[in-house]
Amino acid sequence: MRLDFTKMNGAGNDFLVVLCTPGSTAEKFLSSPTLETEITRVCDRRRGVGADGFIFLTPMPEPCHFRMNFFNNDGSGASMCGNGLRCAGLFASEHGGGTEPVFETDGGTLTAEVLSAAVPPAAPGLVRISIQVNEPFRALGELNGFPSVYVGTAGVPHAIVPVENVDDIDIVAAGRALRYHPAFPDGTNVDFVELSGVDRLLFCLCEELVGILRECAVEGRITNLTVKEFFVTHRRSL
Repeated sequence: MRLDFTKMNGAGNDFLVVLCTPGSTAEKFLSSPTLETEITRVCDRRRGVGADGFIFLTPMPEPCHFRMNFFNNDGSGASMCGNGLRCAGLFASEHGGGTEPVFETDGGTLTAEVLSAAVPPAAPGLVRISIQVNEPFRALGELNGFPSVYVGTAGVPHAIVPVENVDDIDIVAAGRALRYHPAFPDGTNVDFVELSGVDRLLFCLCEELVGILRECAVEGRITNLTVKEFFVTHRRSL
């Protein structure tokens, strides 16, 4: 099966993006009973093309609207991906989506603005995205020895963990232990946040299948929202 795709990079994550039109090979690929296996094979970095995720964009009847189906590199589906949305925005703009394409996802309706296509243009490939907070963040309390953990949903579930120094944390071990904690039956992304100054944050994200990140579209936004709500507004300490 021949499948045309574009490999793109969004803030450090790479994705394979395909346009899924009626009757296309991509449509058949998306509906295949072996989809999970095929995505795993293609995303393998040693035996395939290699990627962190696979994105299918299906044009919808309304102009500049697309259905976005996102898959992790193990073939499992996810409601959305922030850095993947960056790539989807640029890709869609080059396939009839205009400068502000809209995406219907399992995490809600999301939008992107392709700034590089604006007048005057910004840096090439620069895309601004809009993320919904589906479930407001709240204080959960102590988990796995961390005194304060905050949880909520922005497309996918997130647990935000303030720490004194991110370099003192075994991000992979601690992140996976929290990700699969009974408090999160469906799993969660884990964000370790260091408040390194009044106006400065440093965070590390432990995201299964991607690993440790220091930049991510969704995490950067929800971390700022959570810190503003629980540490600036209420003047709480770690």
